[in-house]
Amino acid sequence: MSGRFVVVVGTTASSNWDGATQTIEAWDPVARRCVVRISTDHRRGIRALALATVGGNLFAVTTGDEPLARLWNLSTGREHGRGLAGHEQTVNTAIMASLRGRPAVVTGSYDRTIRLWDLETQECVEVVHLPEEVSCLAIGGRGTLVFGQGSDVVAMDKPGLTALTPIQRPL
Repeated sequence: MSGRFVVVVGTTASSNWDGATQTIEAWDPVARRCVVRISTDHRRGIRALALATVGGNLFAVTTGDEPLARLWNLSTGREHGRGLAGHEQTVNTAIMASLRGRPAVVTGSYDRTIRLWDLETQECVEVVHLPEEVSCLAIGGRGTLVFGQGSDVVAMDKPGLTALTPIQRPL
């Protein structure tokens, strides 16, 4: 994918959720062709897909209908590590971030927690316990984690947390 602009999508190849093939696809919009296709093995569809360029490689984090998030190096077309396991229920949402200058993943779950993960070690570095399920995540300026919880939108101060952009330079 070096030097080209790509569009990344999560797909489900069947209307039967239980037997569906879940994939991440990177498309070259100029050539109108898929340049990377990865089978994720997520159950019941891809719930969340987030991207970031780290160390010159394009990474994706995906979630499905299970209590973990998976990391993918789209530059190599392979899963990166063993997955981010630790939630007790389905992970609804995930974003890529920088935490104190290190690449990170932030996940939110039905288990009423937000977890912050170090992308390189794939260890959970912080767990935030909440009164309700987490439905969405965003970073709203330096050090502010914004999330949906029940019918509320909450902004939480998280010093050292910043957004990672999907494309910091051409791939």
